[in-house]
Amino acid sequence: PSPSDFGRELLVKMSGELAKLPNYIVIEGHTDAKPFSNDRSYSNWELSSDRANSARRLMRDSGLRPDQIKQVRGFADQRLMDPK
Repeated sequence: PSPSDFGRELLVKMSGELAKLPNYIVIEGHTDAKPFSNDRSYSNWELSSDRANSARRLMRDSGLRPDQIKQVRGFADQRLMDPK
């Protein structure tokens, strides 16, 4: 899964600014509460992890230093912004 055009633009800009800092970052992927599919071989867990890794690759390719990334996490539907 790839970020939307707006998400891509935001991640690219953030990467350039974050690369200037000594801070480490954690990249997290999330989903909503709905099951992604009826197929148990690809669930919200895989989707959220794939989203986080997609963001990681884009940010790395956009200037973020690889050593700044300390964790990439997929939370599926376990940390909802809106429980509804």
